[in-house]
Amino acid sequence: WKTTEETRFKQLISECHKRGIKVLLYFGYELSTLAPEWGKMADEVLVKDIKGNFTGGYHRLPEQRAYIVCYNSKWQNYFTKGISQALENYGFDGVYLDGTIEPFGCANHSHGCGYITDGGNLKVTYPIFAVRKLMKYLYKIIHSKGGLISVHQSTCCVTPTLSFCDSYWDGEQFEGGELTTDTLQKLPLDTFRAEFMGKNFGIPSEFLVYEQPPNWTLERALVFTLLHDVLVRPRNLKELELMSKIWKIMNNFGVSTAKWYPYWENEKFLKLEPKFIKGSFYQKGNELLLVISNLSGYQEAECKITLDATALKIPGNFKACFDTLNEKNISIENNYIQIFLKPMTVKIIKIE
Repeated sequence: WKTTEETRFKQLISECHKRGIKVLLYFGYELSTLAPEWGKMADEVLVKDIKGNFTGGYHRLPEQRAYIVCYNSKWQNYFTKGISQALENYGFDGVYLDGTIEPFGCANHSHGCGYITDGGNLKVTYPIFAVRKLMKYLYKIIHSKGGLISVHQSTCCVTPTLSFCDSYWDGEQFEGGELTTDTLQKLPLDTFRAEFMGKNFGIPSEFLVYEQPPNWTLERALVFTLLHDVLVRPRNLKELELMSKIWKIMNNFGVSTAKWYPYWENEKFLKLEPKFIKGSFYQKGNELLLVISNLSGYQEAECKITLDATALKIPGNFKACFDTLNEKNISIENNYIQIFLKPMTVKIIKIE
């Protein structure tokens, strides 16, 4: 809960605040063998499997192992008290919780996890209510300071615990390059809608991309994330440049107050050819911001886009069309647009 670099750390927070930047501190779900608490607390607070072994064991330098903690133990109070103290000491703006919302299966009887079957076998339990209690308390202390809670999880959208955060990140489970080939077979659009959109949970989501060029890049990820009104979290300056441009496009249009028409329910207003082209759009007054994606991994496309201004309750025809990412005008005539898209590429088009 403290740093050996307190003066520099407080200066960093101060300089960020001068520039309108919020600072979220990282807290995870593990206890390191180097932590001063290890000797006194490890056996009681760590997750154990049915054989009594600690789980996790992530290796870091300087030489150490980090094992998963269970929030059904006294670590919950220790954890929340430490964050509360750090919030007072340093004046940061919230927390980034890595895996904290995940109720890992645990059989550690010393803090009440696990159960014995009729056959005498030990099984794990999942401390959903304990993690929920943790998140409710963190929500209270951090929001009372006007702060934010951003969480990271992978394939574990447990709504009783996820409910007490302001945003979540997902997608790190593909860091091994799983999506470099057959992307939409391995991550179908329906799966993306279920796990990665956030709208079904009422919580904003961001997608994480660990690039494996040339086949898996931030640009390729945007082809399907933007269709779902989901942005990619930039991880370096190169990615920040592109994402900053997209943020500005979205903000300038005013997507936060626009009506969104996703690709699976906008056929009344938008016709697209060929069939592997999909589009979602925002409407604000008589203007549209259209996301068009070529979801084919190998096929170039001459995209034919037809808009129904009458169905959109827009008087007359659209007059102007602009490729916002490439900053080029596009011809539009009688609400019809024709553009060229390479495989797994996206355009964001403003239409007036």
